[in-house]
Amino acid sequence: LPFPVPSHPLTAAICKRLEENGQSSFFHYSLPEAVLKFRQGAGRLIRSQNDTGIIVVFDPRIVKTGYGKSFIDSLPPCQISLE
Repeated sequence: LPFPVPSHPLTAAICKRLEENGQSSFFHYSLPEAVLKFRQGAGRLIRSQNDTGIIVVFDPRIVKTGYGKSFIDSLPPCQISLE
């Protein structure tokens, strides 16, 4: 899953500011950024109604964490297989 690198200076600064303001840097920055990149990647695969493609996610967090549903829900209507 395309989470921002926590040690990147910009990411670290944004997360620090959020935490200082009592907000969760994960839920207010890291997760939304990762979901956006995930959705953009799917959008590059499927550009029109006639396009077809397969997205394979090997990262178990997409089904084993509460936030994984955010990634699945960001996809356009599609068939999802969990194997």
